[in-house]
Amino acid sequence: MVMTSLTSQQYPLWNEAPEPCQQPSRLFTVLGCVTAVPVLGNIAARLMETTTIGIDPLPFVISVGLVGLTWLVCANQNADATATAREANRALEAALAASEDQHEVLRNRCAELEQLLTTDPLTGVHNRRGLETDFAAVMAESGSDTVMALLDIDHFKKINDTFGHAAGDRALKDFSRLLRARLNDSLPVYRVGGEEFVVLFPKAQMATVAALLDNFRADLQLGTFTRVQDRIPVSFSAGLAQVRETGADFSEMFKLADDRLYAAKTAGRGRTVFLDAAPCEKVQVAA
Repeated sequence: MVMTSLTSQQYPLWNEAPEPCQQPSRLFTVLGCVTAVPVLGNIAARLMETTTIGIDPLPFVISVGLVGLTWLVCANQNADATATAREANRALEAALAASEDQHEVLRNRCAELEQLLTTDPLTGVHNRRGLETDFAAVMAESGSDTVMALLDIDHFKKINDTFGHAAGDRALKDFSRLLRARLNDSLPVYRVGGEEFVVLFPKAQMATVAALLDNFRADLQLGTFTRVQDRIPVSFSAGLAQVRETGADFSEMFKLADDRLYAAKTAGRGRTVFLDAAPCEKVQVAA
């Protein structure tokens, strides 16, 4: 927020007003000039042996003195008001500068709090709150072509039970790091549960997304993943949903992706499901 200081350009009279020390000398000059007029006129009239020009010096000088005194008092009051206004302007500028500094601090603090509210502290990826916040923006940009991928690490409970929660935490951090690397950090990754992650693919086809996830799964199987102590590679199952199937409703889209994730696990895990099975048919998967 930018606020303009009160400067001499806005109030030029503040800088043009005479300093208090200059006003008495100006007053004396005016009084001297005005007083000299009737005195010199009377002197000239007497030298020329003529009658006075009709101005009595004493009353005139007194009158001029009173006028000058009044002017001096008003001028000093104006100088005091000017000095007070200048001091008030300096105080206002200082207050505005302090306010801008405080505003910047608060803005940075709000940004930090917003990041904390939308970031998963363990993996550093976005959390479910961040997903729901970003979903509307993605819908506005990509509409019905957006694909939601819901990923779940297979047998994660076994990792925790066998090797401890520290090993499970390392698996979660490595999984999210490698998933972001597979996406070239072009798309945000969201952790929405213990071992569940979501990626939104704007303007995408489900078969293309399924192929990308299958390639990522193959990389993990080949050993590019940081494995746990028994050297068993970590795999994952995934379910996909597209906006054109559910409409731009987050809950409905997430539920469809979750149903297909469950179908992937039921079919044996380590696969991606992106189509619903017809009645009395096996689940169609992309393995």
